[in-house]
Amino acid sequence: MRKSDYILGFAALAMFISGCEGCDKDERAACDCEVQTTIEGGSIVSPSSPTGSISNYAHDGDFTADAACHAEMVIYFEWVDSARAATQEVPPIVPSFETPLGYFPSSEVRERKTIVNGPNGAYTHYGWAYFTIEAQDKDTPQGTSYEVRWTYGASSAPAGNVRVLASLKSRVYDPNEYTRTNLSECAD
Repeated sequence: MRKSDYILGFAALAMFISGCEGCDKDERAACDCEVQTTIEGGSIVSPSSPTGSISNYAHDGDFTADAACHAEMVIYFEWVDSARAATQEVPPIVPSFETPLGYFPSSEVRERKTIVNGPNGAYTHYGWAYFTIEAQDKDTPQGTSYEVRWTYGASSAPAGNVRVLASLKSRVYDPNEYTRTNLSECAD
């Protein structure tokens, strides 16, 4: 796969994520829910290589995400084959947004239509995304791991390669943040 394909894909993922909202001040258990880390990754999946994932634990080797703050988890996917990418045929990707204690439901699949000006003229390109914004337990601050998984699902359509890009934004857990006696000192 060309480097430009990855760049275009991550640019589309970034544009999609920019529309998602993070923690609300009213929902925070501590000061800086907005202070987040972002993990990005992806893979090409097909029936012969059907799964992929990213997580805080795999990235950091520990439970570094704050269970009391919402995490934004997004899976963006599209056909690798440009002819199929120009159709509205949805690739058979099954998303899963998880923590060690369970999973979160995802949004309905969202379609993104892009008009691309290529060297041979303009063409249409379709991509799709699932996302969720959830907290493991906003009342119990502790370290956890959020995970974004994707699987090439069963389909009656002909098999094909699917490019998947994922993003996981979460607050890094800091136990010292929760030991303050007066959280009103947090900045607005």
